[in-house]
Amino acid sequence: GNPDNVAPSEELGRRRRVVLPSSYAELKSDDRILARFLDRYHKIWQTNFPGLNKRAHWHVIFAARTSGEGVSCRSIHRALYGTYGTDIRTCIERIKDCEADGFVRLVDPSNQACAASPSCVVVPTERLRANFDAHCAATLAEVRAVFGEDEDARLSCSAAAAAAIYA
Repeated sequence: GNPDNVAPSEELGRRRRVVLPSSYAELKSDDRILARFLDRYHKIWQTNFPGLNKRAHWHVIFAARTSGEGVSCRSIHRALYGTYGTDIRTCIERIKDCEADGFVRLVDPSNQACAASPSCVVVPTERLRANFDAHCAATLAEVRAVFGEDEDARLSCSAAAAAAIYA
């Protein structure tokens, strides 16, 4: 638990105590703070990726955003199968959901548009880049809120900074 209702923060290798902002300070335990953060993260995700609420959607979005020029459907399937035991059909359905919402486009190895299949390449769209980067910035703002840091804190992240992480 956290009886003093403060969050630890690291600064130059020494621990310091940071008073939480009112939105988190009212909470009496670490598990309540975590629960609030996760609830707010879910809202951040739904704001940027409405309707994409299955865990495989997150993997497709993340893989496409971090790939630069695209990621193979087989690569996404390997990650999903290894993590959750997801079959290829379900993987393709999640990719199609992301495509239908305009976050990815599908191409064959020669860069021609194609239908979702195990051999397709999943390419991020500008919409995905903008929404994912906004999602990152909002998530970092929420992390700052947990630790009581203001907008100018070192965890601040502009859209350009978030985009540079994945460039």
